[in-house]
Amino acid sequence: MGFNERGESQRRGVYVEETLLNFFGTQGPWALLFVSLFLWELRQNKEREKALIEVIDKLSDEIVKELTVIKERLGFHKWEE
Repeated sequence: MGFNERGESQRRGVYVEETLLNFFGTQGPWALLFVSLFLWELRQNKEREKALIEVIDKLSDEIVKELTVIKERLGFHKWEE
């Protein structure tokens, strides 16, 4: 074991490295699991949002058509001109 220029042991740096390696060795799988689940959830939300937007577009088109039919039956097109 060496000493630095102030005479302190370099063992402290080794201890920190060992502690970090132990921490990431034990927590690494959990972090990997969290990140993978997070990315999976983002992908699922994107697909779900795309499907919901399609449904909303379809329903809004149908509503516009129905409102147009109702306006024509009630004679609103005469007043809009």
